[in-house]
Amino acid sequence: DVTAEFGPAGAGWHGLTEFKRSFAEFHDRLDGHQHTMMGHVVHIDGDKGNAFSYGNWLLVREAAQGGPTWQG
Repeated sequence: DVTAEFGPAGAGWHGLTEFKRSFAEFHDRLDGHQHTMMGHVVHIDGDKGNAFSYGNWLLVREAAQGGPTWQG
């Protein structure tokens, strides 16, 4: 199972199926995207684990108002 929280982006998902579906739906609307993930930290405690990483993204959607790119 998975709980994914994307901090400043304000998105969060519970369950692998929901995460994969929502992530695909979001990215399918874009003309392009690039992600950089860094500073990975993983903690395992028995059969549970937590992970944390910093990320940057560049999302491109040519039809977007205010310009085609969003950086975060």
